[in-house]
Amino acid sequence: MKAILTRRQLLAGVALGSVGVGLGARAARAFSIEPMTAPVSKAYGLACQPTAAPGIDHLQLIADTRALLQGEIAHGLKPADAQEVVVCPLCGCSITVTADASS
Repeated sequence: MKAILTRRQLLAGVALGSVGVGLGARAARAFSIEPMTAPVSKAYGLACQPTAAPGIDHLQLIADTRALLQGEIAHGLKPADAQEVVVCPLCGCSITVTADASS
């Protein structure tokens, strides 16, 4: 059995959909990006030093990414000379990682 929309149902759906889109757009504007203040920036920078937070430093990030990249190469998912660019979640710096530890 086919459901056929009446003109009233169609117009009501369009009207309610428009209201929903308007409310959704308003909620999306609730977020904003602001630059870090100097003390916050310094704290994030200190957090990236290997002695500040064991396990959450650049060396660990590189080692984890290299292991993942080597696994993908071993399974044939990526070419042998593949590179991966990762971003430190604390300081935001970009690091290019290769499967070869000498690079």
